[in-house]
Amino acid sequence: MACSEKANRGATSLVCVLVISLLALCLTGAAAAAAASCEVSTLSGYQHMKDLTGQGFILHWALSTPNQLDMAVEAKKGSGAENGWMSVGWSANGKMFPADAVIGNLPGVAVGAYDISGYDASEIVASKKFGISRAQLSSTNGGSTIIKFSRTQGDGGNSPLTLTGAATNTLIWGYSAASSKALDYHITFRGAAKVSFNCGGNSSAASGAGAAGNSTGSSTGAGSGSSSNSTSSSGSSSGATLPACAVSTLAGYDHSKDLTGNGFLLHWTLTSAGQLDMAVEAKAGSGAEKGWVSVGWSANGKMSPADAVVGNLPGGAVGAYDISGYDVSNVLASTKFKISKASTATSNSGSTVVKFSRSKGDGGISPLDLTGAATNTLIWGYSAASSKALDYHGTFRGAAQISFNCNSNGAAAGNSTSSSNGSSSSSSGSSISSSGSSISSSGSSSSSGSSSSSASSSSSAASSSNSSSSGNGSGCTPSSIAGLECSTKLSGDNFILHWKANASTISFACEVATAGWVSLGWSADGKMYPADAAVSSSTTVGPHSISSYTAVSPTSSFALSATAVETGANGKTVVKFTRPMSGGSYPINANGVTNLIWAYSADGSQSLANHGPNRGSASIDFISGSTTVSSTSAPSSTLLVIHGWLLGIAFGILMPAAILISRIFLADKLQERPPGVDHDKWEAQVARAKSWKPIAFETHKWMQIIAVVLAVGGCVLAFVQSGSVGLQSSHGQLGLVLFVLIFVQPVIGHFRPNKGTINRPTWFVIHWVVGMGIVGLAWVNTFLGFDIMQTKYSFNLQWCYIIFGVTIGLLGAIYIIIYVTDQVVALISKVQAAAASNEEKAAGKELVEHAHAV
Repeated sequence: MACSEKANRGATSLVCVLVISLLALCLTGAAAAAAASCEVSTLSGYQHMKDLTGQGFILHWALSTPNQLDMAVEAKKGSGAENGWMSVGWSANGKMFPADAVIGNLPGVAVGAYDISGYDASEIVASKKFGISRAQLSSTNGGSTIIKFSRTQGDGGNSPLTLTGAATNTLIWGYSAASSKALDYHITFRGAAKVSFNCGGNSSAASGAGAAGNSTGSSTGAGSGSSSNSTSSSGSSSGATLPACAVSTLAGYDHSKDLTGNGFLLHWTLTSAGQLDMAVEAKAGSGAEKGWVSVGWSANGKMSPADAVVGNLPGGAVGAYDISGYDVSNVLASTKFKISKASTATSNSGSTVVKFSRSKGDGGISPLDLTGAATNTLIWGYSAASSKALDYHGTFRGAAQISFNCNSNGAAAGNSTSSSNGSSSSSSGSSISSSGSSISSSGSSSSSGSSSSSASSSSSAASSSNSSSSGNGSGCTPSSIAGLECSTKLSGDNFILHWKANASTISFACEVATAGWVSLGWSADGKMYPADAAVSSSTTVGPHSISSYTAVSPTSSFALSATAVETGANGKTVVKFTRPMSGGSYPINANGVTNLIWAYSADGSQSLANHGPNRGSASIDFISGSTTVSSTSAPSSTLLVIHGWLLGIAFGILMPAAILISRIFLADKLQERPPGVDHDKWEAQVARAKSWKPIAFETHKWMQIIAVVLAVGGCVLAFVQSGSVGLQSSHGQLGLVLFVLIFVQPVIGHFRPNKGTINRPTWFVIHWVVGMGIVGLAWVNTFLGFDIMQTKYSFNLQWCYIIFGVTIGLLGAIYIIIYVTDQVVALISKVQAAAASNEEKAAGKELVEHAHAV
């Protein structure tokens, strides 16, 4: 009995011990699960780290207090990020905006806190919502660039820092694609991640920091486990030299990657002959299963230039293509690389699968690389309209970096395996997706036995080394108008341009704060003319050609369709239309930027008139969305003001004065003595007039010469300011005519015939007509110049119109008075002379008759 009782007590004690041990294990596991595991930082002063790209763009952090996060962003040499700006930020949805961001390595600014409200650099401004402390920028001897800063929990901002328990923070990150320290377009060098800053990995590894969640066990005995934070002095990581990847679910393939996170998958396997067998699977519901699908190789992650395989074309065709531009006409059957075993099939579940094989080193624009863990930069896309004929893919495209030599260990991605006794599996790893899906670190322990390391990889969209990108391109702000994709503010909220680029057309909507006319145009240099433009009234939109500041006329060189003029909910006018990419004098550039001009009514008028400052220009890449808006301030006008003064003095003062002098002193007057005028007095008067003529002639000549010199100087200044473009206006063309005539007129004057010769009257008429024509045309051109200064340079020249108008009116009146007076005097003299002659004849006749009578 005693023995039995002792045995029972012993058994009971053993059961209690086992129960307590199991409870301890459960609690230990729960604690491990509560604190997500992460890598041990290799940077002094920091506890944890995460390589965001798998290539040396690393996040380090430590919690100096329960409410303060000390963070460092390290761009290692060779990561591609070490020479330009780099950024990490907090975003509620994993998108670029709205977000809080810390950006470092900017020109003149080591590290700063910024608010991001859009894709354009102008929408990234110094933050007034959250702050950072202890910010600094440094470089290591190894060539790494490091930005350091601290942020406090709950400090405000668009997306406040959270350090509560295992709470995750949605981070975004990016760096310059061109190693620029000035903010520029980062292309695919960005991503999003979910990170819990309260995580494991606080112990130091004897052989260096272990991979996230890759714990090793040092204890023995069945059922005993070790924490994911335990130290290992032995054991090697399986698959340590190859990146991890997901196991393919498609028969005949080893590995896979979901490019969109929504069922657009890449499957592949490597043959012993150095060949890649690949399948692109568009699952039912992915949005890609009914139209064409494509995957390609690109050196820089851009659509062009690239090698591409396009499948599910009409008839189920699959082909190899060279892409040299963004238009369908730039996608041609390849002569540079080939594929084999190509096919398109549809599964019973509704998936479309495009299969093909490509050999390594087969040429092409971006050859396939299967060397070791080398990465291939892929691009992908599919029809936005479920079309089997190539069309514009809209936002359904992206880029990804993939190593085809990877390790899935026969397990699902992120599921590591252990070969120890009482083997158990642990899930760990990180995922990065282009759409802002998460990087998560979740560690679990491996069971007892000999130490081994798990192979970690991403769970769905991409592994940390195989980041992918998608969306409608950085630089493209999503449009708020249904059916359109991108938008940009050309003049704040006063003029917002929306668009969607298709394969051969582009649809626009101009959202403008006016009730009057609206114009959007295309020109070679961003100037108002020459240009093509879509101009709207209150009800219609039509294509127009602009040939000068005042010549805007309908054109048939390009067509508009789907036109509409609407009033938005905010009271703005919304002008909609679609135009071809080609056509017109200034087609849309599908491979780069297009120069735009825009304007709208200053007073709500429906009739085209001077728009004042309500105009501007911009350069937009309609494919990537990159926009550069030019200043709407009036261009420099100093040279043109001087031009105006010089020409005004030449044609408004000197030439008219020279003509008046000629009219007064040099015109051929009646040289016969009028009847009743004393002979001596008449001769004295004629002598005085003749004495003035040489002086008057020289004055006339030199005033004209000075006027020509001033006119030439003014024309040179105009050409320096405007170049040949200035000759495209009526003012410039008329100015060119005048420039020629002012040299022709002195030549005519030089070859004047002598008085009394038969050619003198003809010469006089020609010289007079040309001279008067020069002055008259110059006066007209002056008013055309005033118009340009008002419309293009925003001058208020009402006083110039008045003063110049009065001046030329007086000069013209004086000339007419002198001319009429001369003609009247000449006529009176002729009448008097005729009367005197008649009297003399009558007297002579009477004398003769009297003589005969005598």
